[in-house]
Amino acid sequence: MRARDLAEPHPFVTTDDDAIDAARMLAEQSLPALLVLDTDNQPYAVVPGSQLIRQLIPAYIAEDPALAGGDQHDGELAERLAGLTVAEWAPRRLYSAAGRRARRVADGGGGP
Repeated sequence: MRARDLAEPHPFVTTDDDAIDAARMLAEQSLPALLVLDTDNQPYAVVPGSQLIRQLIPAYIAEDPALAGGDQHDGELAERLAGLTVAEWAPRRLYSAAGRRARRVADGGGGP
């Protein structure tokens, strides 16, 4: 058996997708991170779900989660994402072949 036989596709969004849809996918599928592709379907970012959620919740709830109290903040969260694309919501963490190669060289690991 080969690794590719076990591999499953990971859900992704593109930079142009609505942020609210991306947040919904992240929550409904209990994803650990959001895989973001650019408009050419190239990797744009891999953003941990916890980082995205921290951008959404009010500071007072982050400091004391007991204040969250049920679904009363759902409208506020949706308002924060309304009209935003994934590129506008998610911080960019670009992973490129050139970047990986540069890190390996810097670490003494050689070229490609």
